[in-house]
Amino acid sequence: MADDAEISNHPSRPTAGADEAAADDANADKAYARNAVNQTGRKIMSFEDRAAEWHAACSKRIAADPVKSVLLAAAGGALLAGLLLAFDRSGCRWP
Repeated sequence: MADDAEISNHPSRPTAGADEAAADDANADKAYARNAVNQTGRKIMSFEDRAAEWHAACSKRIAADPVKSVLLAAAGGALLAGLLLAFDRSGCRWP
C-alpha cells in the first residue's frame, strides 16, 4: 500500500513544466516574428522614401532642361535597342 500512497503524491499533470516551457517558446517565437515583420516594414518604408526623393530629383532635373532630358532618354533607348539587336544577331539563346 505504500506504493499507492507514493503514486498519489505525484502531481496530476506531470507535464505542467513542459507546457509552461512550450508556452514560453511560443511567446518568444511570436515576438521574434513580430520584430521581423516590423523591421521589414521599416525597410519598405525607407525604400519608398528613397524612391520618392529620387523621383523628385529626376522631376526637378527634367524641368530644368527638358531638351537634354529627352535626348538622354533617346540615347539610352537607342543603346538598349542596339544591345538587344546585337544579342539577337549573335545567336545567343534567351533563357
